[in-house]
Amino acid sequence: MSFRSTLILVRFLLTFINRRVFGRGILRSKTAKTAAIAIALTAFVGYGLLTVVVVRQYFDAEIVEILLLSGGAATPFWVLIAYTIVRVLFLKADQLTQLTFMLPATNRERTLAFAIFEALMVVGASLITFGAFIIAAATISGFSIIWRAVAAIFFPTILCYLLFSIVYLGVERLVITIGAGRLRGLIIPFLFAAALVGMFTLANSQSQEMLQGYLSGQPYFIPQLGFLKIADSAGPALAVLVFLILLLALGTLVLVAAPKDYEPVKQHYRVLSGKLASSQLGLHLLALVRSFETLIVLLFATLATAGIAILKIEIPPYVLLFVTFQGVYAFANSEPIRRATPAVQGAVASYLNLVTAQAIVLLVVAVPAVAVSTWLGIGIQHSALAIGFSACNILLSTLVGILFPADNGNPFSVVVGVVLVFAIVAMVAMGLNIFSLPVAINVAVVVLLSVAVVAYSIVGINRIERIRRYEIVA
Repeated sequence: MSFRSTLILVRFLLTFINRRVFGRGILRSKTAKTAAIAIALTAFVGYGLLTVVVVRQYFDAEIVEILLLSGGAATPFWVLIAYTIVRVLFLKADQLTQLTFMLPATNRERTLAFAIFEALMVVGASLITFGAFIIAAATISGFSIIWRAVAAIFFPTILCYLLFSIVYLGVERLVITIGAGRLRGLIIPFLFAAALVGMFTLANSQSQEMLQGYLSGQPYFIPQLGFLKIADSAGPALAVLVFLILLLALGTLVLVAAPKDYEPVKQHYRVLSGKLASSQLGLHLLALVRSFETLIVLLFATLATAGIAILKIEIPPYVLLFVTFQGVYAFANSEPIRRATPAVQGAVASYLNLVTAQAIVLLVVAVPAVAVSTWLGIGIQHSALAIGFSACNILLSTLVGILFPADNGNPFSVVVGVVLVFAIVAMVAMGLNIFSLPVAINVAVVVLLSVAVVAYSIVGINRIERIRRYEIVA
């Protein structure tokens, strides 16, 4: 194995990101890039300031320590969530992977190059999630809390990521060996989704064990908090040394577990009757449901609903949000329909077909989800609110797919688009929360923003289609 080849692949992927994400569409303009960076930074700074205010007002040093330990105990659960999402994104990037075949690299070197980007995404998500809390905690407990956060959260995050990578690559090699490699796009995410149910139960029990042990002063053992235990008893240097040894060992196992050959993932599955293709809406519905990422989110929603029912977790059916995130691929997946349609379809009709197909899937999944929530005693008004949030998310995810089209399953466009849109939504939500406006005004703001999202999406489709027909210059 050559690390030089891996670095060539990393450089290739960086060039791809620069040209296909930051060099096309709305981010092609320097002004737009500057505005996007400003929006993301403003949202993070606002989130950080709000966290500092809340932590300093309501928490003391002991509560901060408990929250830090709880976050460390739950690390495997949320890392598994992040890893599963990232893996699905890169499974979709089948054509992107095939672009690297022209480079002098083996499949293991290719696996390592993609793993670097996946790890950066997971670590970045960790920094965004816990960064503001750590900064706020440092204003109470001092800068020593930063090291404790590294030992309790970031060290376990990196090692958990490598462990899940080993499991994933091992299962991938197994399904390829038995001749089901093309189906791994459904098989492996299904196994990981099922593991999330068990991981949630384990994280919950470990957090309770940690809390009881901490408050009572009795010893407790949670593996992911082991680095913090070592640092407290033998010093930070030994904790860092143990981490580096485990990092090297698990990194080696990742390379060993990687399959020698690459097998493409099956992107579409024949579900629903082909008779639906007699209408434009039916075509869009088939393109949506037959894509493997839609089937994955449907599996996730089904397993999450079943887990909620089995564990009797009394929460509104926000699992419906799972179903709406595949909207980021809806526009790109429907491109063959627009190309094959003899007559030019208007942007409004195209957009309505996109969101209506997603709404149909959402309503179908909402029936069992709402039924379970009602059975658990959740009021119908809370379920209606969850459906409303999910409907708004359809509009947002479709907008992301239009502004940052995931051509060839490009995962980087999806990530950048989701981050920017989430930053804007977070800024609006914080603004509404700070001003404490009446409910009627908040609803009116949300409706106006939804109308703006729809209008901008239609304008985006119209522009993209006119460029494709060479009516205007990009």
